[in-house]
Amino acid sequence: MLNSELFKGTRNNRNLFFGNEEYTMKKLIALLLAVMMVASLAACGNQSGSEPEKADETVDYSSMTLEELKAEIKTVNEGKLTVATSPDFAPYEFYALDDNGDPTLAGFDVALAQYIAEQLGLELEVIPMDFDGTISAGTTCVNFATALNAFGENERALALFERARPIYESSAATRPDLLGGLYNNMALTCVALGRYDEAEALYDRAMAVMA
Repeated sequence: MLNSELFKGTRNNRNLFFGNEEYTMKKLIALLLAVMMVASLAACGNQSGSEPEKADETVDYSSMTLEELKAEIKTVNEGKLTVATSPDFAPYEFYALDDNGDPTLAGFDVALAQYIAEQLGLELEVIPMDFDGTISAGTTCVNFATALNAFGENERALALFERARPIYESSAATRPDLLGGLYNNMALTCVALGRYDEAEALYDRAMAVMA
């Protein structure tokens, strides 16, 4: 549990993160929609153990205006932006004490979610959850890691890939494609970090799994 000063810092200093608000918002929404599409296709494929379905056409979210992007968003609960998080990863998501001494969710990722909700005119609903070791939990980690890589947050992305690693390794017998893809993504992230020896070892593992 962290104190209210850190909580207020992550809540109030959003200009440090977002800069040009309209450009940043457009980029965030486009990325959010792209990640949602990937997650949706993966879920469809995993329901019956079949390969993920392919979309009829690729949507170019980057060419849309901000208002067009907003119109594309469908929320779980009307009027709310629902976000699930595992609040044990400070300073990105954690419990802190607010001004009244009550525990509340805070962190950079929570501040980002609040910013997006406000720009969309939605109420933020944050649902704490534990990563329970299932393939679904591993896929959640991978999806968020992919989004972080798109923003150049490679160290944070690699940490999330590592959380998915034991889950995918335990299911390698039935879903080697997931493990091979994970090793490949981790290798690409290591290349971005300049950790070439680790990247080479991960590429070799990916090839071995998919052979």
